[in-house]
Amino acid sequence: MQVQQVSRLDLQLKVGEVSETITVEARSLELQSDNATLGGVIDGTKIVELPLNGRNFVQLAQLIPGVQAGTPGSITVRRGRGSIGQQDSPFGSTAMSANGSRDTANRYLIDGIEFMDYDAMTFAFSPSVDSLAEFKVETSNSSAETGGAPGGQVNMLTRRGGNRFNGTLWEFKQKQRSHAGL
Repeated sequence: MQVQQVSRLDLQLKVGEVSETITVEARSLELQSDNATLGGVIDGTKIVELPLNGRNFVQLAQLIPGVQAGTPGSITVRRGRGSIGQQDSPFGSTAMSANGSRDTANRYLIDGIEFMDYDAMTFAFSPSVDSLAEFKVETSNSSAETGGAPGGQVNMLTRRGGNRFNGTLWEFKQKQRSHAGL
């Protein structure tokens, strides 16, 4: 093939037998009709398995339709609330904007409790992604219980404790042991 080459292939189709049947099956997408909230959930599988350069939950939040990086030069980006030691002022991956609203118009909750830095109008600290079970980003039409800011509403749920060791390093070592037959 060459660029803009026109290829031609003539095919002959034969009419099938009358006894042939074709069955088309499809499942419809479930429509969420409980409320008008738009957004999405980043579950634990995505948190653990998707690669992150910087280990910041905001990078995962940017996977939700309507969420983009913060505006370079804004106070939320300049503060760079990334993981420990991370500063990302020129690129904005430590701040988010939802559906065109300002990156200072978001509200952040962790386990249902607001954790905001009202000086910079951003999250007070960046929790480790390893400590998160999942989080939900609402980009529009938030309900009265989570609303309170015109931008995005981010509600993070932390992992729960138990009687066994857990964590990504522990799970990694366990998988290595099981593959080695130990």
